[in-house]
Amino acid sequence: MKYGCWLPHIPMEQRIIKNSERSSQFGPVPSNGGEVLPNLIKYRTIIERPLDPQNKGAFLELEARAVEIVKEVPAIFVDTTYCFGVMFREMIVDLKHLSDAHLIELTHNGCTSTLDLKTLSEKDLKTLKGIGPKKAKEIIEQLSKI
Repeated sequence: MKYGCWLPHIPMEQRIIKNSERSSQFGPVPSNGGEVLPNLIKYRTIIERPLDPQNKGAFLELEARAVEIVKEVPAIFVDTTYCFGVMFREMIVDLKHLSDAHLIELTHNGCTSTLDLKTLSEKDLKTLKGIGPKKAKEIIEQLSKI
């Protein structure tokens, strides 16, 4: 494994590490790697397991990984929904207008693969809080490109 090239986006309030000598996208990193490097290795080991987003249940597998990351690496992620959203955007597709909570809701409602995503209708998307006709059309347009 190569270290330091795969740092997740972390909210500013979770980045502070005292007595730091270097900084990174993740936040300050001590010259000896401190606690950050082992946590990043655990995180990347979990996230880099093979995953075919077209397989039925792929999004449920991604959610299970988010739960595992929050449990195993709380120094990086403390919220499962946020972790799921970060991984979804990195590994599947970054869909404008769909929040982390929307992605979880779709997954729990049976949308568990990219093939399922592509079959969503405007009506399906409008059932999500904050998604109206205009946003639903834009999401469907994005989905047609994956």
